Amino acid sequence: MPRFSAYSASKAGVVRLTETVAEDVRESGVRVNAIAPGAVNTRLVDEVLAAGERAGADFYEKAIEQKLQAHSAGARAELAVFLASPAAAGLRGD
Repeated sequence: MPRFSAYSASKAGVVRLTETVAEDVRESGVRVNAIAPGAVNTRLVDEVLAAGERAGADFYEKAIEQKLQAHSAGARAELAVFLASPAAAGLRGD
């Protein structure tokens, strides 16, 4: 995605940090996970739509699709609750 290098790098950084911290605290029994929520209608989608094709034609088209699909954050919230529960005891971000 053109002009999104900082955004992409930050996502990769979260994944690596999660993996590293999960390994660092493995013996303590602390679970460390990250959620990559995928496409969720956020302010970023609105900003891409406002920028139009200056955001990159492909990215702009994907933002239009995303806005129409209207993904909610509800399922992502349910995942967060699950990961914090005893049912996810065997899951770690490593």
